[in-house]
Amino acid sequence: MLSSCLQPLDPALASYAATPHSVAASMRLHLHGFPDLNGVQLALVGLPTAASGIREQLFGLNWRFGNLVMADLGNLKPATDRKATLQGLSEVLAELHEKGITCIVLGDEEDTLWAQYMAYRHALAPLSMAMVLAGFDLQNDRSIHRILEHQPSHLFNLNLMATQACYMPQPTVDQLERGHHEHHRLGELRGRMEEAEPMLRSALSFAFSMEALRASDAPGTMLASPNGLYAEEAATLARYAGLAPSLHSFLLHACPKQSLSTLLAAQLIWYFTEGFTQRYHEWPNQEDPEFIVYRITLRTAGYEIAFYRSKRSNRWWMDVPHPYEAQNLLLGCSYSDYQSACNDELPERWWRAYQRLL
Repeated sequence: MLSSCLQPLDPALASYAATPHSVAASMRLHLHGFPDLNGVQLALVGLPTAASGIREQLFGLNWRFGNLVMADLGNLKPATDRKATLQGLSEVLAELHEKGITCIVLGDEEDTLWAQYMAYRHALAPLSMAMVLAGFDLQNDRSIHRILEHQPSHLFNLNLMATQACYMPQPTVDQLERGHHEHHRLGELRGRMEEAEPMLRSALSFAFSMEALRASDAPGTMLASPNGLYAEEAATLARYAGLAPSLHSFLLHACPKQSLSTLLAAQLIWYFTEGFTQRYHEWPNQEDPEFIVYRITLRTAGYEIAFYRSKRSNRWWMDVPHPYEAQNLLLGCSYSDYQSACNDELPERWWRAYQRLL
């Protein structure tokens, strides 16, 4: 099905493959025939309106990813209307997920989020989505509204990062609070970027809007805000997303055609790919000598929380008991969550997860 949905790359991009040590020279490219997917771990898919400038910048960057098998599958073929386009993207993502291939999507408009969400409608586990964006209004941004209101819902958590209060209407914030979704404003993340890593570690999909960046670092966006993420902070988030062992799709959207912005978008893909090459799977187990277990009893709340710290990666997890079933949810967390429990404070991340289980 994939080959029938995707069209070859612009032949002019073939020249980049002749440059030694370049990204293009090390990828399987959809130029003269659909690439062999055998052994492919990471794939790139684009929408025609968004992808060409980013590819030109990405293909010329240096390949530093060792034996990673990566393919560029080309662009989604034009459809009769926008609904059909989103349906096609959803099917492509779903098939790549079934094949165990992580996908980077060069999207265009905000509604590509809906296609990313629907790609996991048949997933066995509830879906955790992570998004970086400046803000949104649930009355106007229909993709996120549709995701939150979709029934039957397969969404467990929506992690929002780097939002700005001036772009978040109070009714939108209130609805997110009622759903107990995690929401970290730009000021909360700045200087504490490591707090974003547990949110990304638990996510199956990640979407990054270039409008979350300040205009000086990403000129030409429709928002063009003087405030926002710095380029270095965005690269850190992209790398964290690449490291996340469960993450299967990275959607980069709202990228303007200005050359500096397309170069930054290409670098975000580069850092995501670097993180991807450094992934390794580990799962807390109290019998595993590579994990240290800390049991903290909160006197005021009456809960005992088990924390797990990996000796290999220094990453943290915590147990959240299921209110109706005889099982616990293992949730990625940070050292600051452990510190809160040590101070007899219920970690907010724990409380939000418990409320979502009710």
